[in-house]
Amino acid sequence: MRVCLDATPLDTAHRHRGIGRFVQGLVDALAGAPFPIVQLRRSWAPASPKNLMEVRRAWRPPKPGVRLQWLWNELRLPGEVRATGCHVFHANDPQGLTPGRGYATIATAYDLAHLRFPREYYDGASVDTRLGLRRMEANYRRADHLIAISEATKREFVELLGIPPERISVVYPGFDPARFAPGEASATHGIPVPEHFFLYVGAADPRKNLRGMLEAFALVKERVPESFVLAGKLPPAEATAVTGWIAALGLGERVVLPGYLPDPVLGALYRAATAFVFPSHYEGFGLPILEAMGCSCPVITSTQSCLPEIAGDAAVTVHPDDTEALADALRRVSENESLREQLRARGKARVAQFSWQRCAAETLKVYEHVAGRE
Repeated sequence: MRVCLDATPLDTAHRHRGIGRFVQGLVDALAGAPFPIVQLRRSWAPASPKNLMEVRRAWRPPKPGVRLQWLWNELRLPGEVRATGCHVFHANDPQGLTPGRGYATIATAYDLAHLRFPREYYDGASVDTRLGLRRMEANYRRADHLIAISEATKREFVELLGIPPERISVVYPGFDPARFAPGEASATHGIPVPEHFFLYVGAADPRKNLRGMLEAFALVKERVPESFVLAGKLPPAEATAVTGWIAALGLGERVVLPGYLPDPVLGALYRAATAFVFPSHYEGFGLPILEAMGCSCPVITSTQSCLPEIAGDAAVTVHPDDTEALADALRRVSENESLREQLRARGKARVAQFSWQRCAAETLKVYEHVAGRE
């Protein structure tokens, strides 16, 4: 058997977000597969120096719109995939699935946020954006099999797209301990952070609930010594909204916005933080909570979507709409060292259950199943 693995998210803006982290981890872990796997890339570069896979560069339009992208997927991509001689094509870009023409197709199912939060995605959206989301749904429906990154995500695809559950396998992403290896908490790489702080890592779109988190912090700011560090690259519109909320809540001197941070710096902040706070309304997997646990950082997260599934008993969980409960969670974790130690210990045990080796082994089983080799 021969597999073509779509690694093109590593050549796009996805590379610094959850999709990119997933693809990077999977590509690294599959390097020792018992059968040939070819990376499909937009560049010649391998995903990492330690990866030994064959790389095939697929030409794409430099800046394709949705309609040109669709034509490329329908007319050019099948030939690119067939040229690898593969039996199975695994698409990791939701927009980049090609209909199987002599090979089976698998797509990674991340989430269906645009169907759960249609106003956020469709209000004011361009025709191309709307078409792209519809094409993504069609791509998922026509795949021979899906790999969902959580049980919650699998339920979403069954409920919202009507995909039979037997066509979906759940394979959890892993956590790479080397990426955020525990070390000295003081090594914050020159980032000017307060001595005591809560940490958030991610974007600021409405489902992330940053405004609710800041409102909760405003309720307890006089009762806790922590400030808040909001890490992550924000588009201009989101940055404007966040700074507006900070000003309106009187948090100007208690919130730090360092922007995008490379992994060594991010790991240092996880290790130094009082707690990682992630009260999201909706996630496909919620990788940052594993990153925090892997760095011995206590976690406060949400009771919604996949987050209780991933966190298990290793986090304080609150409903994202309950601002007072979130404020109380911030206060309790700040004041209670015993609780923080308990969360650190449980987090260490929890994160050990998620490995890229396990992810790779289960992904290989899906490849064999779809190829009819079970």
